[in-house]
Amino acid sequence: MFATQRLRYGLIAVWAVSSLLCAERGNSAADAAQCIQGNVRLEGGDTAGQGRVEVCNSNAWWRVCKDHFGTTEASIVCKQLGLSENGIRLAPGSYFGDPGPGPILLMSCSGNEQRISNCSIQPSVNRSCASLELAGVLCEELGFSCGDGDVRLVSGITKYEGRVEVCRNNTFGTVCNDLSWGIEEAQVVCGQLGYNISGAIATEGTVFGAGVDPMFLDGLQCFGTETDLLQCAFQRSPLRDYFCSTHTNDAGVICPSPNKTCSDGDVRLVNGRRPSEGRVEICFNGDWGTICHYGWGQADAAVVCSQLGYPSEGAIPIVNGDFGPGDSYLFLSDVGCAGNESSLLDCDHPFDIGTAPFCTHNMDAGVICADPSFSCTNGEVRLVNGTAPHEGRLEICYGNHFGTICQFGFGQMEAGVVCQQLGYNGSAIGLWGAPFGRGTGLIHLVNVQCQGNESSLLHCDHALVDMNTYCDHSQDISILCAGNSSGCVDGDLRLVGGPNQQSGRVEVCFSGVWGTICHNGWNDDDATVVCRQLGYRAEGAIGLSSAYYGEGRGFIFLDEVRCDGNATSILQCIDGGLVGVQLCVHGQDASVVCGATNTSNQTCSNGQLRLVGGGNVGEGRLEVCIRGTWGTVCNEGWSNVEASVACRELGYSPTDATTLYGAFPYGNGSILLSSLSCRGDEQSLFDCSYDTPDLYVCDHFQDVTIACKSASQTCSHGQLRLVGGAYTSDGRVEVCTDGLYGTVCGDLWTNQDAAVVCRQMGFDAAGAVSILDASVFGPGSGRISLTRVECLGNESSLVDCPHSSTTGYCTHNGDASVLCQSDMASSVCSTGEARLTGGAESFKGKVEVCINGHWGAICSEGGWGYQGATVVCKQLGFNSGALTTASVFGDRSSLALLSGVVCTGAEANLIGCSHGNIAQHSCSAAQAAAICLVGNLTSGECAQGAIRLTGVGPYSYVGFVEVCINGNWTALCPSLPWDNRGAAAVCSQLGYPSAGARTWSGDMSGHWYLSSDLQCTGNEASVWDCPSSTRHVQSTCRGGVANAICKVPMCQGQELQLVGGARPNEGTIQACFQQEWVTVCDDIWFDVNAAVTCRQLGFTQGTAVPLRFSHYGDLNTSLSILTSSCVGQEAAIQSCDFTLGSCPQGRQAGVLCPSSNDSAICTNGDIRLVGGASAWEGRVELCFNGIWGTVCGYPWTQPDAQVVCKQLGLGTRGAIPAINAFFGQGLGPVFLSQVECTGNESALLECSRYAVGVQNCHHYDDAGVICRPDNTTVVCSDGDIRLRGAEPHAGIIEMCVSSVWRSVCASSQSRSEGWANVSRIACEQLDLETQGVSADYISDGTYVASISCIGTETSLGQCLTPQQDVTSYNCYYLLNAQCQVPECRHKELRLVGGATRSEGAVQMCVSHGWSAVCDRSWSSVAALVVCRQLGASQGSPLVLKGSVFGTLNGSTGEVYCKGNETVVQDCSYTAISCSSSNLAAVVCPNSSLVCNTGSLRLVDGDSQYEGRVEMCLGNQWGTLCSESWSSIGAQVVCTQLGYTDNGYAYGLKNAAFGMGTNPILNGELACNGTETALLQCYRNVERISCGHSEDIGVLCPYRGSSCPNGAVRLIGGRLPSEGRVEVCLGGVWGTVCHDERSWSLHSAEVVCGQLGYGHPGAQLVPPGAFGAGDGPIHFSHLLCTGTEPSLIHCVERPLFSTLCTHQRDAGVICKANTTLCQNGSVRLTSGTSHMGRLEVCLGGTFGSVCDENWNTTGASVVCRQLGLSSQGAMSLGPSFFGGGVGLIQLKDVVCRGNETFIMECRHQQPGLKDSACSAHTRDVSVLCTATNSMCNHGDVRLVGGGSDLQGRVEFCAGGEWTTICSNGWDKREASVVCRQLGHSGDGAITLTGNLFGEGTGYVFMQNVGCLGNETQLLQCLASATGGHGCTHSQDVEVICRGSNTPSLVSSLAVGPSAVVPSPTAVSSETSHQLSPTTMAAIIVPILIVVIAVLIIITVIVAVVALKFLKPKLYAKSEDVGGDTTPITEKRMSVLSEQASTSL
Repeated sequence: MFATQRLRYGLIAVWAVSSLLCAERGNSAADAAQCIQGNVRLEGGDTAGQGRVEVCNSNAWWRVCKDHFGTTEASIVCKQLGLSENGIRLAPGSYFGDPGPGPILLMSCSGNEQRISNCSIQPSVNRSCASLELAGVLCEELGFSCGDGDVRLVSGITKYEGRVEVCRNNTFGTVCNDLSWGIEEAQVVCGQLGYNISGAIATEGTVFGAGVDPMFLDGLQCFGTETDLLQCAFQRSPLRDYFCSTHTNDAGVICPSPNKTCSDGDVRLVNGRRPSEGRVEICFNGDWGTICHYGWGQADAAVVCSQLGYPSEGAIPIVNGDFGPGDSYLFLSDVGCAGNESSLLDCDHPFDIGTAPFCTHNMDAGVICADPSFSCTNGEVRLVNGTAPHEGRLEICYGNHFGTICQFGFGQMEAGVVCQQLGYNGSAIGLWGAPFGRGTGLIHLVNVQCQGNESSLLHCDHALVDMNTYCDHSQDISILCAGNSSGCVDGDLRLVGGPNQQSGRVEVCFSGVWGTICHNGWNDDDATVVCRQLGYRAEGAIGLSSAYYGEGRGFIFLDEVRCDGNATSILQCIDGGLVGVQLCVHGQDASVVCGATNTSNQTCSNGQLRLVGGGNVGEGRLEVCIRGTWGTVCNEGWSNVEASVACRELGYSPTDATTLYGAFPYGNGSILLSSLSCRGDEQSLFDCSYDTPDLYVCDHFQDVTIACKSASQTCSHGQLRLVGGAYTSDGRVEVCTDGLYGTVCGDLWTNQDAAVVCRQMGFDAAGAVSILDASVFGPGSGRISLTRVECLGNESSLVDCPHSSTTGYCTHNGDASVLCQSDMASSVCSTGEARLTGGAESFKGKVEVCINGHWGAICSEGGWGYQGATVVCKQLGFNSGALTTASVFGDRSSLALLSGVVCTGAEANLIGCSHGNIAQHSCSAAQAAAICLVGNLTSGECAQGAIRLTGVGPYSYVGFVEVCINGNWTALCPSLPWDNRGAAAVCSQLGYPSAGARTWSGDMSGHWYLSSDLQCTGNEASVWDCPSSTRHVQSTCRGGVANAICKVPMCQGQELQLVGGARPNEGTIQACFQQEWVTVCDDIWFDVNAAVTCRQLGFTQGTAVPLRFSHYGDLNTSLSILTSSCVGQEAAIQSCDFTLGSCPQGRQAGVLCPSSNDSAICTNGDIRLVGGASAWEGRVELCFNGIWGTVCGYPWTQPDAQVVCKQLGLGTRGAIPAINAFFGQGLGPVFLSQVECTGNESALLECSRYAVGVQNCHHYDDAGVICRPDNTTVVCSDGDIRLRGAEPHAGIIEMCVSSVWRSVCASSQSRSEGWANVSRIACEQLDLETQGVSADYISDGTYVASISCIGTETSLGQCLTPQQDVTSYNCYYLLNAQCQVPECRHKELRLVGGATRSEGAVQMCVSHGWSAVCDRSWSSVAALVVCRQLGASQGSPLVLKGSVFGTLNGSTGEVYCKGNETVVQDCSYTAISCSSSNLAAVVCPNSSLVCNTGSLRLVDGDSQYEGRVEMCLGNQWGTLCSESWSSIGAQVVCTQLGYTDNGYAYGLKNAAFGMGTNPILNGELACNGTETALLQCYRNVERISCGHSEDIGVLCPYRGSSCPNGAVRLIGGRLPSEGRVEVCLGGVWGTVCHDERSWSLHSAEVVCGQLGYGHPGAQLVPPGAFGAGDGPIHFSHLLCTGTEPSLIHCVERPLFSTLCTHQRDAGVICKANTTLCQNGSVRLTSGTSHMGRLEVCLGGTFGSVCDENWNTTGASVVCRQLGLSSQGAMSLGPSFFGGGVGLIQLKDVVCRGNETFIMECRHQQPGLKDSACSAHTRDVSVLCTATNSMCNHGDVRLVGGGSDLQGRVEFCAGGEWTTICSNGWDKREASVVCRQLGHSGDGAITLTGNLFGEGTGYVFMQNVGCLGNETQLLQCLASATGGHGCTHSQDVEVICRGSNTPSLVSSLAVGPSAVVPSPTAVSSETSHQLSPTTMAAIIVPILIVVIAVLIIITVIVAVVALKFLKPKLYAKSEDVGGDTTPITEKRMSVLSEQASTSL
């Protein structure tokens, strides 16, 4: 379609690929850095395996654009470099630094290539790649390994960001972002990588691309303080299957970059036309990022404008990336500002920074701010971005802002109005597609429709663009008005780019400008009109498309031109066409070929042939003549048969005619023929069949080229010649084939091929050099005879080498050449010789080297430096060094024999240096030149190597650096940054000290410069000693000339002086060090240091005082003594041990030396109070060395204040310390610190303290006191507050401090924080609500109390710091609070929305306002507190959640109560936001009502666990009906009723428990299973009426059932894994009907899976195969899919088909599990290590043992087999530790007691119909004695009660102390315990609630069941059950009555914290008990009487039951088909049916 464009790119592709095919075979990592054609390297990375990809092409390193560059291409790069192809990662080139501009390649590989050169590669022509778009790769080096927990960041723009990958098992994998990934996790990753964690950002989704490695982690939960990601808690997330099934949610992080360019929250506007508009970018972590436009509005724009200093009014938000897309981060989304925020970061944004879901940079937000400096008039128009005033993008002013206009509907009529408005007359055209560039900012108008006579565009019909208008800036309209000097008129045509006047690209004129025509719809009819309009012959005109004659420039004016061939002007063909619509590109420009106006203008005759461009006769590109025009032939379908016809027609022999490919230059102009097909005997090519070329297939690189054989061909096959060389031994290689010479393609040309050529030419093959640079001997012409030559080196002729005769992609730019060794050449020079040519003196010039007798240059690229020049100069006899130079000596035409030359300087000649292959490279860089340094040069103005500073006046120690080179001063130009270290080397060479040498800002110009990458350390004696790798003389200096300032001495020896003091004995210290004044830093500045200083200055009498913190001001010095450690005997401070450095501002040391003069104003130790309101308060000041100073207030306590008051004679009563410069900051020294008085001292200097002057304080720490003389009067209590003002609830806040009312000072906190906090807390302390706060100015600076509150305090007294009562600076503003009576009081509570006062949604008073309570942590404990607060303390409240009582407005929060709170406000409260559907509600018990709202009851069931559901609403019971009623709602009912112990709940419909009589509640139920009460599911909505026949019911699980709901078992099989299927419902086992329409293999799989056998191997059996059951049939037509967890989860179809009887009971055979245990082994489960349910292994599976005939003897055998003591072994009650699951392996086990294993005892296995042991209700339980017994079995003790009469009951079980569960425990058991412990059993009290603390260890038993007369608790054990299901919160507690029994109140006061003595254990042997005789005399008569009474009652009940109930139970019922099944059993079946249906 785009023939010319494809030709252009095809040429480029051929060039690029052919260049890379010329690469050396093989590329190791070692030579990757050398630029050998096709080599690849990685640049900028930290290791050899990572970096920016660069490919060597045409002797230069090319970067690779990341377009089409993926892991396939990256693997080829890594493979070529010899690195691992595993673990490859991609990275943008910017990750490895910005390389600057350079050539770009595009690359695409298939994956099978061995080298990059085998991939598809072409230069990037129209694609410019920024560093961000360059390809980068991270390869794994061979032997790669990583340690578990290592992390890395992948695919980020910089190394500080990326997708997180963590190492496990030597492999990196990703981390899933499953909503747990957040800032804390990001901080851990950044910290682990060594980056800053503050500001770490967690990203989600594929911000950094989707990973391909395994996903290792999900559900991470870090605190942010971990040092390793694996230290975080993590567990398999329940959201894993949703979030983590693919890599679309791989976690990423952005760590703070150390290279910050901005501060967090900064904003800027980018890409606008003025500073006041643009794309909004915000700074975070030092990087700029954009904002997504979701939610972006005027308030957001106002905040941005205000933050930037523009008015917030008139701010306009811009969306859809109208200011261009950003190219970095997307930081924010869904920003919601109120408009008054001071920073955009203060606005709401629901997502974390860095998280912008569903956003791209095309959605970047922008703003236009009102700019007072700019204004425009509505309707004003302008043209922008044009090259002349009459053209450009149209912009119109609207609302004082210019914006663009959308192109839709805009045509020539509208363009005319615009041009007239701008003052242009004539034609006008509107241009679509934004040809003058896209605008930014606003798009004002769309659908503009003008009549043509309007004076302004705004007068035309139009629409304003809004958010719903689909327009963007790619659709901006542009205008072209007719200029004043038009060169053409509308409709003029011309042809451009054709081979003659009659053909070319069609261009048309509009508004005086030429433009092209789009080829859409273009054909020969359109071409006919064009040719006719131009005056050419229209007949035979051809219309051509796809820019046939090249692409035009400028505008495309016309599209969809439709001519019929009869028009006389192209303008007649545009009706319906598009004028100015830019929907095409110039690759679609239309062209024409017209017939000539007369035959005399024709350049050839039709059918004529010619050969063009060949180097020999009879060869070349074939061209044919059609219509008088020459054109080429496309090689589509061309072969040697067609070539023979062409040769015959041209007069050559058709024999041996050959088709050549690409051997001659490509043609241009027309391609006239294609798809020729000849027989071979035709006389003319036109006798063959042919087509006109398909321009979508043919291009000029497919032009036909042929070679015909002629008589003039005189060479023999294989003959060689060398062309273009200086000698016969060098030149371009040409070889004879088919009698004609042709060149050889250098695509695989090597020295081995050159050796064959030289040998064949008669020269020595040794040392033969191959040359690939065609420019050396010039490119050939004509044919290319050989390609892909691959010689071994021993062939006698070049044509004997493997080669190809197909030209392929070779051109003459790749012709091969050679250098052969010959005697003639060797006479010129010897290999390795060097010379300098072209220089005026012998010591400089271009470097040439001799190889094979040929002189050649050296290419300077690839490592040439002064070391190489040194080698050359030494060869020439110059031994003083050398420099390289940029000077050009002569021309550059000589051959570059060497490149990549890298020398050390020690080599004997250049051949000994490392270099690339000889003569293998063209040299695009300069050829090497050198300057040799002459050591004994006598002429010139300076000595070799001398240095000077010049250019700054007469001074020799400052200036620009010049060095002497061969007698001439040359400026020094450092190529690396020049710093003080270089200046130090310069100063050292000049004789100045290196210390203190520095650089300065400035530059100078010179004629020549010495450029060097000097890397000075500062310790060198000369600048020539600085390491460097380059020393290059050049004529320019980009970085500036080096300069230096050398230091001049300022002082001598150990001089010392004091500066800044008022007297000679005081001041800041300056010491002389290395002839420079330095200060002393006060880090270690004590009295010893001060004493040395004063003695050095001559002050020897008295105490020297050290002063810190630049007391006498800072001195400007560059160096300081940091730490000075003196012992006190030194003669000078310089003699102390010290270190040097820079002292921070404000930290210079000073000294106050003792003075002998009489100017002292006070005596050492005097004190005074300054700045107080009275004489007995103020800042404490102390006198020392004749001046006053202050005391540090850290620490400063009441004893210190007492000593001050005592010393001043003001007494010590009530002395108050004041700190923080409460009485203002002092001015003198801070004399004392760390003062610690006892209060008994008489003077302050007697207190413990640091030495005078030794301190670490500032004056803002000055201490003060408030003394309280004995005669003061107490007027208030400290901490009281009041408001002083005219209004009752407003005024200045006053607080009582030191018994004095003091006004409260406005602290330094901001008005919005501190002032408001103080005002609010003051109002709340007064039980009022804050209304506002203000401050009154105090002009005289009165001293008052200063208070700063953080907002959490409950009184102003809490705002004071704990060290003192008063903490204030001078005050200038007093706080004035305005309070008001609040909405509610602190402890108020109410229930809202209920029918009575005892029910409703909970609202509590918080901060004087009503707050609803959220239901998130709402519990029964909190509900109890609420009801107790409301006076309803009896009974249990109903806890409700959701909008049960309607919705509430206002604030919300959640509470957490412990249960002992008096009011709910005492509970923990947190203000959170929750919706109205998540509110807490409660129904408190109300004894005055019939029922409490929401209460439930079950009616008409056989037990309390089943029945019709009735709920209380409006003080009456009602039934419920629900179409969606299911087990979910039933579970809520059972949970509310407390029946959740044992299995599933079932919802029943259709009056399963009979029809109710109470009202039907009109509402719908919608439960989700999480509710705690049914009322939360109830929705009082209108619904279809229902009757009592639809009443719902439930079947709840209950503990007394013989089996758990939903359990299954197999009965009647030979093995445990087979049998009749029975399922438990309502505590009754029943069968399942085998219905062929529903019961399937899937059903069997579900049964086997539920029983633990697994699905595989499950088998169906015929109905009744395992016998008929005898209970109910629970399920019929049960449909399973096989995936259900249990049988009851399958779908049940209608129950009780007439086909279902017990003869059709379903059965299954399951595949038994593999062996899991050793036969005969035993274990104890569900208990501890020495007690539990007995399980024995048979058939590889553990199963329980039935207790039939089991006794203690068997228990002893079990204990012995387990390795435990058999002494004291016990058999506990049936299923004491709970029933087992699975198989019952043994029964009737009888042991003698001496067996070693249980299987040695006599035993049986349960029979197939053994009803006694068919269930797990009789599982054997065993108790052995623990290995380390702590007690005797049966002992009891009381723990935690503080005495032996009360505590938590603990029972010794098998030698281990255990607790007892409170289930079934009452005072009878308590009395037994007390009696066993030796106390009275009467009055024993049992307790719960852990009053004596929770126990530890095992909960042994529950339901103990004592009669109360037992003497030991062990006697009750037979009736007890195990403690399974209990927790320690249910531990039993007992209080016994003794002689000193504490009262119940005092007993309850003793909690777990009481001191507990060692519990007293009372054994069964020592407890009090009656004698057996006495007990028998009492008990036996009583038992006889009781038994007799029970027998009589039983007989009477049985008779009555048979008489009255038998007819009902067995009555025949017609509606059940005469079935005699008991009605109870039938009802159970009905319940089963409805339960299954609901499930």
